[in-house]
Amino acid sequence: MRPSHTLPPLVLLASVTLGVQAMGELPEDLTALSLEALLDIEVTSVSKRPQGLSEVPAAVFVLSAEEIENSGARTIPEALRLVPGLHVARVDGQRWAITARGFNGVVADKMEVLIDGRSVYSPLFSGVFWDSQDVFMPDLERIEVIRGPAAALWGSNAVNGVINIVTRTAADSQGPTAYVGGGIEQEGFAGLRYGGRAGATGYWRAYAQAWQRDGQMRMDGSDAHDAIERVQGGFRADWERGRDRYTLQGDAYAGEFEFDDPNLNPEGRDNHQDGHNLLARWQRLFGPQSQLSLQLYWDHTERVQQGSFGEERDTYDIELKHSFAWGQRHTLVWGAGYRVSRDEQANPPLILFTPAEREVRSANFFVNDEIRLREDTALTLSARIEDNEFTGVDTQPSVRLSHTFSERTMAWAAWSQALRLPNRLDNDVLVPIPEFGARGNPDFESEEVRVHELGLRHALSRELSVEASAYYNDYAELRGVEPAAAPEIPLIVNNYEGEARGAELTLRWLATPSLTLHAAYAWFDLDLEPQGNSQDVMTELTEDTAPEHLAWLRWDWRPDARWRVGGQLRYVGEVPRYAVDAYTELDLELGLRLAPDWELSLVGQDLLSPAHAEWGEADSQVERAAYLQLSWQPGAR
Repeated sequence: MRPSHTLPPLVLLASVTLGVQAMGELPEDLTALSLEALLDIEVTSVSKRPQGLSEVPAAVFVLSAEEIENSGARTIPEALRLVPGLHVARVDGQRWAITARGFNGVVADKMEVLIDGRSVYSPLFSGVFWDSQDVFMPDLERIEVIRGPAAALWGSNAVNGVINIVTRTAADSQGPTAYVGGGIEQEGFAGLRYGGRAGATGYWRAYAQAWQRDGQMRMDGSDAHDAIERVQGGFRADWERGRDRYTLQGDAYAGEFEFDDPNLNPEGRDNHQDGHNLLARWQRLFGPQSQLSLQLYWDHTERVQQGSFGEERDTYDIELKHSFAWGQRHTLVWGAGYRVSRDEQANPPLILFTPAEREVRSANFFVNDEIRLREDTALTLSARIEDNEFTGVDTQPSVRLSHTFSERTMAWAAWSQALRLPNRLDNDVLVPIPEFGARGNPDFESEEVRVHELGLRHALSRELSVEASAYYNDYAELRGVEPAAAPEIPLIVNNYEGEARGAELTLRWLATPSLTLHAAYAWFDLDLEPQGNSQDVMTELTEDTAPEHLAWLRWDWRPDARWRVGGQLRYVGEVPRYAVDAYTELDLELGLRLAPDWELSLVGQDLLSPAHAEWGEADSQVERAAYLQLSWQPGAR
């Protein structure tokens, strides 16, 4: 069943007319962030406490709300295309493959992803269902991305990085905001949010949104039958009482998508993804450098892909965290957490899980100590201890050393050990195809990596800054499938080891007060080989799941207070494992301020070719897209 056209783009014509009638005095010109302001941006992903970007001893990139708005991105995966060092590939109309530093795939399992502190990875395969992760985009404050291991603080999923998606507080999203639009591929979308006061110290907001995307094109030019539509709503409330701060927020969503594979879903039956979540957080402020927080959340998800997959899951999580200064030299963050995840698998004929129902529990304790050795030198020691049902107790340490040469220059070095713990896919899966299928292994061990990193962050002038990093990863116990003679089914085992090398370079240039340029390049190389006496012959295919070269050129030009022009030219090298050729694509966004509260945007995506493949596993090509959007935000700056 194809999703219905519930949001026809004709709605836009009436909206544009309304916006033109409302034209009046225009706001003052907006200028780009100064270099000093950029380096003062606070990030929380690296040490689980606020730090200025200039102080962070890690390869971290912060994508601001303004940059996301200027790109025209409609979803989180589209916004992540703007982040240097991330390989973001659209698999089909529904699915995405996203990772940093290799090992990409639909079930990529080496990135931790959080939305407002809520981990959204699936314990089924230690990865993310990206089509289920959505926010009200005008309320997005920033996206922090760590490239490299962060498992010492964030846990065993953070092997190659962390994506931390942060929305605005309710106090910063007051009043009404609305948008409506549609076009080619992005067939229709609309959203509305309203925020208000609750007493003297409380704020709230609530939102609803819906969108619909057309199906993509198969390699032979026919319809890929992978259209998708989705509705979502949610709320957030923030309030204070003395030294205490409270947050309560939640979301609910429902989506339908096409999946008309004649072998798996011959009748074209409905496929859907539904879910809801609720998060509560309490913070006690003891002083400028000391606070205690307690966070709890519940996440319920349901997914049905007829003929191949079906799951219902409930996840409960609690975390206690305390940060404080100890003497003149130490800044500590410590905490503990406990998680329970219960799932029930539908077990269609293609992919089975035994047992079909399972409850997985885990507990953790972590500590991070930043030691000020001198005024200009800091040593950061981190460790996380996890107790899980699959491998018992594991420890993941990290050591980082940073030195500030001047106000404009900081260098850092790091050594980390990270683990990717076993999951349901490793232990319990059964694909009952002799010689070519796979069966889970209850004795599967954690995948291991030891990472050596070097980095430099330097301001060449007040207008030009550069960040460079290099790394060497030593992998062991990676997952493979050991061949078996018929009628036996191949067994999932730890049978690969190897090494990865890479380097990343990012430049930011404030060319004029109205023009900002970003350029970036990432190089990655991975060599794997079977361990011991393994007979697995899939080494080459396992290696080549990410491009060797990635490059970006992005710009934000604001010639006056009414106009803005944003764009990105991106190059993605070939991905041999999935027979994807190298490609270059261009996205453009043109924004016009019609009146103080109204803005019209024209966005073009993937403009350099009618269609191109980004992932060869799913006989689907990304087509050229374009859409118009009208936004209304009273009081917008």
